[in-house]
Amino acid sequence: MVGASSAWHLASRKLNVVVLEQDIAPAMGSTGKSAAGVRVQFTTPANIQLSMYSLPIYRDFT
Repeated sequence: MVGASSAWHLASRKLNVVVLEQDIAPAMGSTGKSAAGVRVQFTTPANIQLSMYSLPIYRDFT
């Protein structure tokens, strides 16, 4: 997921991107089986802040 996100952000800035996948298709690992859940219940201030910052990005990612 981190690699796909990095590639998307770089491509959105008009950079040339190549993505290499070790499986036969994307989303074959644990992230692809997560039912697209986004969790915002954390206890440390840094994680809470990052989660709240990320929510609008997830909404616009489709």
